Amino acid sequence: MISTIITDFGRVILQPIDETYHGELNPLHRRLSRLPGYDLHEHFRLDYDILRYFCGFKSKYGLHIYTNGTIHDEPCFRPQIEAIFDGIHSAETIGVSKRNPQGYMNLAQLIGTEPSQIIFIDDAPGNVAAARAAGLMGIRYVSLEQLAHDVEAQLDFYR
Repeated sequence: MISTIITDFGRVILQPIDETYHGELNPLHRRLSRLPGYDLHEHFRLDYDILRYFCGFKSKYGLHIYTNGTIHDEPCFRPQIEAIFDGIHSAETIGVSKRNPQGYMNLAQLIGTEPSQIIFIDDAPGNVAAARAAGLMGIRYVSLEQLAHDVEAQLDFYR
């Protein structure tokens, strides 16, 4: 039975304003933040549709973010995501890369949930593969429509 849903932050919840940018968001943020007059909102946006989607699970499942980097700690984002998610964790604080299955086992232990009871969502295939190797149900994020379909299929399977 699924008890917890964990999602990545960058490219799932946080999107670049420039849709042609395909690189990682944390390095972009670090680079841009060194420029005078940097305004985070000119380069990144929270996806409110996906945040509303996750809100629908709040009363039934534990909700967590597992991400790389620190952009999620920005004061303009933190209150909005803390209102929805029970915990926000980074690979840096856990001490293991998201491409390593051990990171997911450590995270499951940290939040007190068996890996087999967790759905993990990420846009990076390598991270999804590592989560699956650790025993989590991994779903690769492509779009909200695809995600809703895949999550519902997994929840139906365990009902």
